[in-house]
Amino acid sequence: MHRFGIYGTPLESDFGVIIPWSARDIERKFHTFSIKADVLEGDHPFLIGFPTITSMKASLNFSEAELYVTISNESCCFKL
Repeated sequence: MHRFGIYGTPLESDFGVIIPWSARDIERKFHTFSIKADVLEGDHPFLIGFPTITSMKASLNFSEAELYVTISNESCCFKL
């Protein structure tokens, strides 16, 4: 059972998946990692929950369109 927002509507997931992600950061270094996600019924964007964002130590810089994450104790920056 998942909730979106502090008082969001609870939603049941149909099933879970592990999404492999490979990308090059702004320094052209190659990184591969996985994101565990639940599949929800409906037409909506890919959502990453607060626990996942916290565990990745992620932050967004909207003015520069950059995503910062920590992978294996290494801070990485990706252009959005």
